[in-house]
Amino acid sequence: MFGYRRSGPLGVIILSLFFAGLCAAAPLTLERAQQLHRTGDADRARLLLQRDGFYEQDAAQALLLVAELFYQTGAYEDAVQLVRLILSQFAEDDLEILGRCRAILRESGFPDEAADLLTRINNRATERKQNKGSFSPGELVALGKIAVESRADPVRILNQFYKPALKKDPKLLAGYLAAAELSHSNQDYKYAAEFLRDGLKKHGPHADLHFWLAFTLYESNEMRGAAEEALKALAINPNHTPTLLLNALREYATGTEDDFVAALEKVYAIDPWNQRALALETAQHHRRKRMQQVHDTRDKALQVWPQSPYVDYWIGYLLSRRLLLKEAIPYLIRATEIDPDLIEAKAQLGLAYLRRGDEKRGWALIEEVQQTDPYNVIAFNHAELKAYIDAMTTIETPHFRVRLPKKDHDLYGDRVMELLDRARTEMTQRYDHTPSELTLIEFFTNTQDINIRLSGIPGGLGVLGACFGDVISMQSAGGVGMLGQNWEHVLWHEYAHTVTLAATEQRIPRWLTEGCSVHEEALFDKRHRRPLDQRTHPIFAQGKLIPISQLNEKFRSDDMMLAYFQSGRMVDRIVEKHGYEKLRLVLKDIAKGKLVEDSFALHMEPIADFEADFAQIAKTEADSLAPDLDWQMPSNPALLKRDAGALAAYLEQNPNNYWALKQQCLVHGRNKSWDALQQTASHLLALYPTDGSDDCARYYLSLVARFKNQPAKERELLEAWLPHSGSAVYAYERLVELNTREERWPELLASGQSLFGVQPLTHLAHRGMGRAYEGLAQSDAAISAYEKLLLTDLINPADTHYRLGTLKSQTQPEAAKRHILDAISEAPRYKKAHHLLLQLHGKCSCGLQHR
Repeated sequence: MFGYRRSGPLGVIILSLFFAGLCAAAPLTLERAQQLHRTGDADRARLLLQRDGFYEQDAAQALLLVAELFYQTGAYEDAVQLVRLILSQFAEDDLEILGRCRAILRESGFPDEAADLLTRINNRATERKQNKGSFSPGELVALGKIAVESRADPVRILNQFYKPALKKDPKLLAGYLAAAELSHSNQDYKYAAEFLRDGLKKHGPHADLHFWLAFTLYESNEMRGAAEEALKALAINPNHTPTLLLNALREYATGTEDDFVAALEKVYAIDPWNQRALALETAQHHRRKRMQQVHDTRDKALQVWPQSPYVDYWIGYLLSRRLLLKEAIPYLIRATEIDPDLIEAKAQLGLAYLRRGDEKRGWALIEEVQQTDPYNVIAFNHAELKAYIDAMTTIETPHFRVRLPKKDHDLYGDRVMELLDRARTEMTQRYDHTPSELTLIEFFTNTQDINIRLSGIPGGLGVLGACFGDVISMQSAGGVGMLGQNWEHVLWHEYAHTVTLAATEQRIPRWLTEGCSVHEEALFDKRHRRPLDQRTHPIFAQGKLIPISQLNEKFRSDDMMLAYFQSGRMVDRIVEKHGYEKLRLVLKDIAKGKLVEDSFALHMEPIADFEADFAQIAKTEADSLAPDLDWQMPSNPALLKRDAGALAAYLEQNPNNYWALKQQCLVHGRNKSWDALQQTASHLLALYPTDGSDDCARYYLSLVARFKNQPAKERELLEAWLPHSGSAVYAYERLVELNTREERWPELLASGQSLFGVQPLTHLAHRGMGRAYEGLAQSDAAISAYEKLLLTDLINPADTHYRLGTLKSQTQPEAAKRHILDAISEAPRYKKAHHLLLQLHGKCSCGLQHR
């Protein structure tokens, strides 16, 4: 069935012109065709073809450019007619032209013709290779693309086809595009960007190069750069459909409904039958639960190619990106049924199952993909990840399945379960929704493993946790990225996503679910309420807030942390002004597909009024926090960091500047200028007494007290610091040391437990809790703490073994003796251990004799 958009009997006109011998009249030259293709002027191309002939010498290249232009602008039948003309009259053995013609036939729904053409290409390539014939740069690119389809090694494709092509012709546009697309498909965005920038430098500006660079930057979360490159592409070619589609995709991911519709309309104005656009619209209708429109739009997309697997694949892929996994899976299944060889669909289906917690189906599909395509990046990385997951220790309850590394399980697995049970109880009541599925939580020591769960490829250190709804992936408390962070509040934050995503059937806007999770952090522990800081204070004070319509996009930009902070404060205000009842009504509306702004207006107030109210509240908070403090960042902070004299001079002119005072404290601390540090830090404390940051004034003043041997003063400062911070590691550690030395058992227990909440894998917290329980005569709790202490990286465990031997001596003499022997093996001259061993000798039946 052939149901493409038609533009008139163009094929007949072309054939009549050709056979009438008009080739030399007013020619459509290759240069002319290149200009039309570059600027996207399909209408002008059509007029020229109807009026003019073309040179035989470059006819194939010129007509092929026009055919590609027609295809990009939705004139599919015209494109196919031109391709057939080229193949019948001009192509001969040019592998580049044959390959480009085949791409149009394949993508237009003529798989049989495309397959025949592939055979023709392979035969010609084999004959020429056997005859030691060389290939042109364009032909190397064409052969490389066929190798990509054959799932050959991407590195070999680059080295054997694309790079040699570019070496022969450094200006070859197709070479740069093919190399970038290959790197992009393997999610090596950095390498793709290098090819594209090199292409722009050597070939010159071209809409395709700018588009691919925009797309690459978009996938790398470099939103500003992506937008700039998209503008450059459209400046060259206003009808560049891929770029217009990318803009629509961006609005689908983070924009408003109106902006999305406007972006999609620009695509439809050029190509109303564009399958990707129709798939995007179908996915958006799913988000809003407009089911009749879902069916209508999908049916329209399939009119172009009724048996296309790509329509359903694209819909499933787009729904997956919005975490609408339940809705995505049927589309992906259908795509794999239509084309069992569509590896992209199988990989995406496998990921969807894994993110839904259906591990049996998910891992089976990932394994199948890897066996079929050994170079598939997503499958390879997940296969590596599975080996790590299989080695984890699992805890399972009716509501949770938790996987942790063995050491993490032994040291804080019980606390994980206590926290999750508490979170489920509290949040179920708060949001009036009980998650129905079993929630899977995985703790990874390596941050890159979380990124593999997120996107299929390793990443940096920035991600502490990720929630897909029924599946949570987060860093182990021993992970590098978790240093200085409180793993408990990260887990609480992520589980809040599970609840709000479930309550809205995964449809909640990013800003609102993140806002609820940040709001929840303070409910878990008020010390975790994020304070205004040097960056956010001026923004709140000056009213430079992010509009709600732009908040979602900011989570993929340099303003991400501001987006988190502002969203959390906005939910604080919603609850304060309207209560949880109204918030719950909004969440229920979102689950039905309603727009947030419509639900706000119905249950609370127009969203514009809410934004105005919040702006006033934000300014009030900023004005009331440390009102005499100068929050302005100096214009030359790098200079002030390097030059102590310049810093001192700046402070003379700006004595209350927050940034400069902290920098001065740092300088005095490094120089051990304790009196000067005390003076500067005291001034900062007077200006900002509620600062709880790691380098707050109390931190520096506690250093002064410590090095002046003033333990009472140091303790006072540290304890005053704690109410303003939920992860003041230094304060917890010092209080454990001070309380142990002074045998303040209740205080030691509190500081040890607080430190455990941040660093459960280190010895100091467990030793502190063990000593506290021992001092409070809570033997069982002390034994538990000391046994966990032995699992940490102790340099000298002899004392811990001795204490365990002492604690167990009355009730577990055999175990006690084992610990004493271990203590002696670690420290052979440990007199107390020898004495205790003698006392235990008569109580044990292990057959040992004392000599």
